[in-house]
Amino acid sequence: MTVAAPRIRFHHVSLSVADLATQCDWYRAALGFTEVIERYELSQPPVHAVVLQAGNGVRIELIELIQPAATRVDTA
Repeated sequence: MTVAAPRIRFHHVSLSVADLATQCDWYRAALGFTEVIERYELSQPPVHAVVLQAGNGVRIELIELIQPAATRVDTA
């Protein structure tokens, strides 16, 4: 008797990236994620994000954590 492997389904995969614009360009050029499904920003946690979709329907969400501007501490 042969048992079939279970079919795994998922909506999308999320990845944390250091540079959202650069990674969007790379995923478009290298892997064909050409359609922008959604762009959004959150204040807490402070992130910019985009959901891209490939021609076969696979989606990837790229999330960039926005670092606050460095503050200078004067120790003098």
